Amino acid sequence: MFIDETSIKARAGDGGRGCRSFRREKYEPWGGPNGGDGGKGGDVVLRGDDDQNNLIDFKFKPHWDAERGEHGQGADCNGREGRPAILRVPLGTIAYQLSTGEKVAEILVDGQEFVLLKGGKVTGQGDMIEVKGATEATVLLAANTSYVMDFATGYKGDDPARAAQQLQAAAVKSFKQLKKAHIADYQKFFQRVKIDLGMTPAANKPTDERLRAYADGQGDPALAALFYQYGRYLLISCSRPDSPAPANLQGLWADGLNTPWNGDYTININFEMNYWPAESAGLGEMHTPMLRHIQSLVEPGSKTAKAYFGPETPGWVTGPKSNVWGWTSPGARLSWGMWFGSNGWLCRHLWEHYAFTQDKDYLRTVYPTMKGAAEFWLANLVEDPDGKLITSPSSSPENEFTTDEGVTDGATEGATMERAIVWDLFDKTARAAGALGMESDFAAKLEAARDRIRPLQIGKAGQLMEWNGDWDLNARDMHHRHVSHLYPLFPGDQIDMLTMPELAAAARKSLELRGDDGTGWSIAWKENLWARLGDGDHAQRLLSKQLRFTEETRTVMADAGGTYPNLFDAHPPFQIDGNFGALSGITEMLLQSQEHYEDPTAPNEERYIIDLLPALPSAWPTGSVKGLCARGGFEVDIAWKDGKLTDAEIRSKGGANPKVRYGSTVITLPLKAGKQARIDTALTISKGK
Repeated sequence: MFIDETSIKARAGDGGRGCRSFRREKYEPWGGPNGGDGGKGGDVVLRGDDDQNNLIDFKFKPHWDAERGEHGQGADCNGREGRPAILRVPLGTIAYQLSTGEKVAEILVDGQEFVLLKGGKVTGQGDMIEVKGATEATVLLAANTSYVMDFATGYKGDDPARAAQQLQAAAVKSFKQLKKAHIADYQKFFQRVKIDLGMTPAANKPTDERLRAYADGQGDPALAALFYQYGRYLLISCSRPDSPAPANLQGLWADGLNTPWNGDYTININFEMNYWPAESAGLGEMHTPMLRHIQSLVEPGSKTAKAYFGPETPGWVTGPKSNVWGWTSPGARLSWGMWFGSNGWLCRHLWEHYAFTQDKDYLRTVYPTMKGAAEFWLANLVEDPDGKLITSPSSSPENEFTTDEGVTDGATEGATMERAIVWDLFDKTARAAGALGMESDFAAKLEAARDRIRPLQIGKAGQLMEWNGDWDLNARDMHHRHVSHLYPLFPGDQIDMLTMPELAAAARKSLELRGDDGTGWSIAWKENLWARLGDGDHAQRLLSKQLRFTEETRTVMADAGGTYPNLFDAHPPFQIDGNFGALSGITEMLLQSQEHYEDPTAPNEERYIIDLLPALPSAWPTGSVKGLCARGGFEVDIAWKDGKLTDAEIRSKGGANPKVRYGSTVITLPLKAGKQARIDTALTISKGK
C-alpha cells in the first residue's frame, strides 16, 4: 500500500480509447538527497513519463512564485537532455509582523528548481516552464529558510542559500536511487508497527467507497487499520526530529499562506492532540519538534507572566495559542483568550517522553522547564472559602456557563480543567525531581500544594462538574465540542476507572450529556475518553462517526466532523489533529499504560501497569498488533481471537519489572532491561529471554 512507501502515483489517460497515457510520481525525501538538512530545506522529486514510449509535452508554473508574486530568473531556463534547466527564485524574506505593523521577526528564503530530461527540451519564460518532446522528465525542487526556533536570535539563523548544492547532489543520482533512499529513510520508522484488525472484501474497494459504506465498521475493520497507519504516515511525514518547527493545525499540508486559524499551535487542545500518539505508536522521535518548541516558549512566556501577573512573577506561562514566533500572550477575545492552563498541559508532553523512554539524561534537560511552569502556578494559586487552592481568574476553553440566576459568562474561578492541569503539573514535576534524585524540598512543596487543590466534584446529574458551580445542566450548548473538564481522565491520569469508580462514572455521565457528535477532533478526543473508561464498543462507535464521508470545506463548529476521500480529517475544514487523535484512540483501545505503581526496591524509578486489550471493540474480534510502546520503557505485541487475548510479547527497551493486566488478572513480570517475555491468555509466562 502507498503509505508503506510514502510516494504519490497518478495515471492519466483516456479510459482505454486508444489515446496516450501519462504517469506521474512524486515524493519528498527528508532533508534532501543526502539527508542532514532536516526541515530547513530539502528536495521535492517529481517525475513524469509515458508508459507507451510516446513523447510528452507539458507546462508548469512553480507554486511558490505564484504565492510570492515574483518571477523565477531564467538565465539557465533553457535545457535539453544532459543539461538541466534551472529555475532560480531570488533570495527573499518573510516577515512576521503584528496588526500594528510592528515587525517581530524576519527570515531569509532560498529556492531553486532543476528539470532533467530524457529527450526533448525545456524552455522558460518568466515564471512558466515548458517541456516538449521528452520521454521522461524529472523535476527537482529545493527550498530553504534561515528560520531557527530561538527567541534570543529573533528566530533567524544561518544564510539558507544552499539550494544549488542540494540539487547538484540530487541530480547526479538516478530517479530510482533517490526513491530507494527516500523509502528506506521512511520505512525505518513506519515498519515498526504492524496492525491487523481483520479483512473483508470491502478492503478491495476504493477508499471513498469504503468511507461511504463504513457505517458501524463491522463490515470493513481493515479501514480502521488503514486509518491508523495513515495517521502514522502523516506524523512521520510532517514531524521529524530535525524539523525546525512542529506540526501545526494542518500538519504541513497547507494549500496557501492563509490557512484556517492561521495554521497556529492552538494549545488548549489541538496542538497537544497532534502528538498524543507519538510515543505509544512507536514514533517517539517525531515528538521532538514539539518538545523543543515547548522549551522555546520559556523566555517569551516569562515575559508574559510578568506582563499579566506582576513584575515579580516567577516562571513562565502561555495563553491558548502559540506559533513559530513564540507567541505566549492571551488571545484576542475574552471568550477564548483568557486561559492560562496551557503551560501545564505542554509540560505533560515533556514528562510523557520520559515516561516512555526512561531517559534520565533527557529528563534533566527538560526539568527546569517543568519547574518554571510549576513555580508560576505556586505563586498564582489562591485559596477558596474552604481553604482549597484554585486558579483565578479561570475559564474552560472556548466554553461558557450559565448560573442558576441566569448569568452567562466564560470567566470564573477554579474551573475544573485548570485545576486538573495544575494538579498534573505538580504531580509530574515532583516525580521528575524524585527520578533525578534532586530538589526533594521543592518536590515536597509541590506535593503539599497538589494535595490542597480543590478536588474533582460530582454534580446533581451525577456528572463531573466543569465549573466552580453546579451549572452544567444550564448550558446553552449541551453538546459543546470541548470536553475540557475530562482532562483528568484523558490525557491526564488523575481519574482511574478501577480505583475511582465514582469519578469514572461521573466522567461517563459527562460524556453522555455532551453526546457523540462534534467536530473531527472533538470526536477523536471522545474516542480516547471512552477507551479510558474501558468501553471499546462506544469508542469504536465514535470512530465510525469520524470515518464518515464528507466533502464539506466550510468552517462548521458543531456536528459536522468526518473524513475526506484522501483520509484527511474534517473539522471541517481540514484539520490534522483529528487524524492524530484517532490514531491515539485506536491505540488506547488496544493498549494502555498510564497507571503507575510504587516499587519499594527502586524508589526513584517509574513503574507502570501494562493493560492489554483494555477496550477491545466487538467489531474487531480477531486481530493483532506489533510494536506498540508502553510507559516504563517497553514495546508490546498483542494477538487476540474471538475477542480474547491469545498471547502477547513484552520487550524491554530499558524498563524493568512491569505489572501486566488483562481483564481482572494482574501479574508482576520479572523482566530485566533489554530482555523480553511472552505470556498467554492466563498471563502465564511461556517464554522469556
